[in-house]
Amino acid sequence: MVSRFRSPPVALQILILLGMAQVAALGFYDYTPLPLLRTIAYTLFRSQDNTRVVFWLALAIHIGEAAYACNVCFRRRLSPSLTFKWTFQTALYGYASLGLLL
Repeated sequence: MVSRFRSPPVALQILILLGMAQVAALGFYDYTPLPLLRTIAYTLFRSQDNTRVVFWLALAIHIGEAAYACNVCFRRRLSPSLTFKWTFQTALYGYASLGLLL
């Protein structure tokens, strides 16, 4: 049982946030500081519209994981402070955080 708050490794936190930001930037503004990322994204997702859909799906998955983390915290009867921390962190980092909670 988790009775304290833990965070994923900082490097993983940075990679996840930068990845989400980059997919959003490519999907909505067609911007990237590294042209190779645009090439990779459009090779994988085929278009800016598909990149935008991938962003919305990833965001929805993160929100779903956060809702599940909140549910897990309630079932384990964690304090409201810990529940908020786990829920917010899971919304930001997804499974990297949820895996620590489970």
